[in-house]
Order: sequence, then structure tokens, then C-alpha cells
Amino acid sequence: MRRFTGMHWTILTPYASASWDGDRLLIGRGASRQDAPAGDAAEALWLTYFQNIFNPARLKVNAMQAEMPKKYWRNLPEAELIPDLIAGAEQSAKEMIEKMQTAPSPHYAKIQARHWPASREPTQEDDGADAASIADVRAAAETCRRCPLWRDATQTVFGEGPENAKVIFVGEQPGDQEDLAGKPFVGPAGKVFDAILDEADVDRAKVYVTNAVKHFKFEPRGKRRIHAKPNTGEVQACRWWLDKELTPQAGTGRGARRDGGPVAAGQTGRNHKDARAGDRA
Repeated sequence: MRRFTGMHWTILTPYASASWDGDRLLIGRGASRQDAPAGDAAEALWLTYFQNIFNPARLKVNAMQAEMPKKYWRNLPEAELIPDLIAGAEQSAKEMIEKMQTAPSPHYAKIQARHWPASREPTQEDDGADAASIADVRAAAETCRRCPLWRDATQTVFGEGPENAKVIFVGEQPGDQEDLAGKPFVGPAGKVFDAILDEADVDRAKVYVTNAVKHFKFEPRGKRRIHAKPNTGEVQACRWWLDKELTPQAGTGRGARRDGGPVAAGQTGRNHKDARAGDRA
């Protein structure tokens, strides 16, 4: 009654009936099918609405029938539409995919243009080979072209933290929010990471955080960019930058590392563990 206070309605069952006139709730005797009023003038509108909100991509027949067993369908005006909607769900889902947007929103391109000026092409000096500090390596990585991921990403997301940090955390790759901000671990996964550090009484300002891959790899899905796992070639191409971040020659005082996947160096520079949670949103 509280939910539909502004409507006049009647519920009829074989045992009792209930009517709401906007002011009073009246309980009466049971009713038969013959007592039910004629079809509602708005029923056709409701059926049209139901057809249009039906999402074939999210159809789960078993779950639907568990919530509303078929024996009750005869009481639902929309039930007559359900068999045809189920039968055409696969084709409807394909049509939805064909119609949906296949490129990111325009503002992604604007941010990318700001960070990747068309006039600047990477030179031999940009590879960071002679870098004497993390800042030098970071500057060189801004125009990295070591794998194709730079073409669609907004910008390079390099590591962040003090160069003499004794603890390093390495994720898989930046996520959508990291790509836009240009900073690692600032998205949803980064918030979880911050909470874990707080619980462990670790000051994030004293640790170094980075990713094995420096550009966001994604698949456009409508207006969203969905995280896609980087392949081995992309990880290996970006290993050049990760090695620069972890080696003493870059002024970090950190040398121990393990070949393969992402690592997190411990306080001695020799203890390291897989950081599989990654920096992705």
C-alpha cells in the first residue's frame, strides 16, 4: 500500500480481496475469474515496455523460472511474450553487439592528444639507456614505442615513489583510471591496495609502486574500456623499463629481481613475492 499509494488498485483471490481507493484499504470476500474487470487500457503499453526492457544478453532461463515458476505465468499479462523473447534472445544479443559503440568516448582522444603530441617522435636518446635516475627513466618512457600498446593508451603510466624505497610493489598493468591520471594504483584496485597498506601499518609514501606493463591494454565495450590481459611479448617489451626501475644503475639501490612475472622486492632487496593482484580497475 505504501508503495502504490497514488494508484487505485484491487487484488482478487479465491479467498479474499483487497481494494485501495486512495484513502482507505478495504478487505472483502473472495472472487472468481468472472469477477475480474475487463482488460486494462494500459496493458498494451505495459507489454510494449516489457518487450523493450528485456535484455537478451542477461537472460538466464533457469534463474527466471526459479524466481517465477511457469505455473504462475498464466497470471502475468507479459507471460505470453516470454517464449518468443527467449527464442529470439541469441539473435537479439548479436544485434545489440553489432549496434553498440566500438570506440572509447571522445574525451579519451583529447587526453591522448595532450600527452602524445603528434610532432614529437621518439629518438635514440629517448630509450633511457644512459639514465642516471628514476626521473630520467620516467622522462624517457613518456615516448615509449617498444610495443603497440602506446597507440591506444592515453599515456605512459610509470612507477611512483622514492628512489631509495626499500619495498617495491609491481602490478600487472595500469587500469582505466590510472591511464587517465598517469599515476599507478589510483583506481579501485589502488584503493584496496591502500587499505591493505594501512592495515599493515605501511606508509605508501615510503614504498615504490609500478607495473610490469606501462600502458593500459583494453577492449572497447560500448563507452567503457575493459581491461585486457597483456601478452608475453608486451610484458617482455616493457621489461626494459621495469629493469631500469629495479637496478642500482638507475640510482634506486635496488638490484635483486626474478625473471618472469611481476615481483615485489622486500626490505633487503632480496626477498620478493608475486604481486598478482595487479594495478587494474
